[in-house]
Order: sequence, then structure tokens, then C-alpha cells
Amino acid sequence: MSTAQRVVGDRYKLHRLIGRGGMADVYLAEDSVLGREVAVKRMRAVSDDGAHQERFHLEARTLAGLSHPGLVTVLDAGFHQDHSFLVMDLVPGANLASRLPGPRSPAVVAELGSQVADALAYVHAAGIVHRDVKPANILLGEDGRARLVDFGIARLLEQGASHTADGLLIGSAAYLAPEQVREQRVTTASDVYALGLVLLELACGERIYTGTPIEAALARLESPPPIPPWLSEDLRNVLTSMTQMKPEARIDPARASLELSAVRQQEMCVDDPNDAMTTLREQHLAEAV
Repeated sequence: MSTAQRVVGDRYKLHRLIGRGGMADVYLAEDSVLGREVAVKRMRAVSDDGAHQERFHLEARTLAGLSHPGLVTVLDAGFHQDHSFLVMDLVPGANLASRLPGPRSPAVVAELGSQVADALAYVHAAGIVHRDVKPANILLGEDGRARLVDFGIARLLEQGASHTADGLLIGSAAYLAPEQVREQRVTTASDVYALGLVLLELACGERIYTGTPIEAALARLESPPPIPPWLSEDLRNVLTSMTQMKPEARIDPARASLELSAVRQQEMCVDDPNDAMTTLREQHLAEAV
């Protein structure tokens, strides 16, 4: 990146790369006007693709109207040398994908799941389906709070799109709901299913559906994911309700958040005298040393 490209929007000085997605890079940056650190998400390729531009703009408009502790606040958006960029609050931490593999305690699984489910309930109430809930899109802040990020392929509920214009599935194969694989209408229940798979992976320390993307996608059409028998009955019940084959049979995220919070309290009383997310935060800090 040239010296001229190191400053975007005439005020955001890019320092170092801190994240990378399918079509954009995220930089630690300095806001020269307000004198604070921010995160700048910059589209990697020149934005001559109208569909990619619209997707990026949709994320900016979507997040700008939302305010929830389980989301990252959008501060600004614009273009620089034909590259779209999005400015967000800087949340120190790492995404959940970087914390896997390795099973986590049921208390941690329940606490993280409750927080993300609560964020999903909020965005769903705003008429938005995320459509790509996966470990890489769950940020673990050093404050112990889980935040759902990357709404680049989110859609408003009334749009009801389940695939791109060229027929390609939207979402990550390992976490697609059965209806997404079938290219049927994607709803809020699709996000709940994906979160259920993420929590199962967190509990087991490995992906539930493996193999090639096609194999992983098709495997879930045959039966629901296996729920480990060593988990508590209450946690198994919630995860089972989240990963039902039929969307209408799945629990809604608000209820899932409440039930997971209750599971976390039970697990803390029985097995874990320490706060679950404090434990998660301590693990993150230890790994960063």
C-alpha cells in the first residue's frame, strides 16, 4: 500500500492489518480529527463490481442503525481511491475462529451462546438476517463480551434472498442451515441453526460437519447434528432446539439466550466457581503473551 493509500477519508491513518475477510481487510487506524484509535474495514479489490459495492453499502447502512452491546458500532463510511471503507469502534480481542480447536467448558459455551443469541434477537427484531454466523464472525473482546460482526451478506427480511445473482450459495458451508443448502428462503431460524453449530463446535473442539464444502453442506440434509451425551441435559435440550431440521421447529434467539443464560448459571454452581467469560478472557490474554 502506497503512502497516499495509508490515509483514507482524509482523516483515518492506517497503521497495521488486524483482520482479513473474503473481500476486505481490517486495519488498526487513527482518527486524526478526534485523536482516537478505530478499526477501518477496507475493500481489498477496486470497487468496480456493482454487487460488491452494494453489499458493502448494505453493511454500512445496516450497522449504522443498530446499537447493542453484542454488535460493533459503525462510525463512518465512504470511498477512497475507488475502494470502499467502513470505520468502526476498535474492540481489542480475537475472533472465535482463532480460539479453536479445543473444547470449552459448558459454562463458557452457554455464556457466549447467550450473548450472541441476544444480539441475534436484536438484529432480527430490526428486520435483519445475518446469514453468515460462524466463529470468524464472532469477536471476543478483552472485556469478555462476544460481538457479532461482518454483516456484509446480511439481508433485510422482506428481501428473502437465499443465494446470489449467479446462483451461488451465500454463507459458509460448515454452518449453513438445511434450508440454505436447498436454496430455500433464509429466515431468522437460519441464523439460530448456524449459532447452534458454532456452540457445538465450541463444546466439542471440532467442526460438526467436515469434508469438502459440498460434503459438509449436504451432510446436514440427512439428520440433525449429533449432540454430545456428556453435556448437561439442559444444554443438550437448547442445542437440540437450535439445530432442528425444520426452521419452524427451532427455538427463537431471544428464548435461546434466556435458556443458555440459565444453563450458564447452573453450570457455574455445579462445575465452575469462576465467571465463565472471565475464564475466556484470561485464556485470551494468556495466549497473547
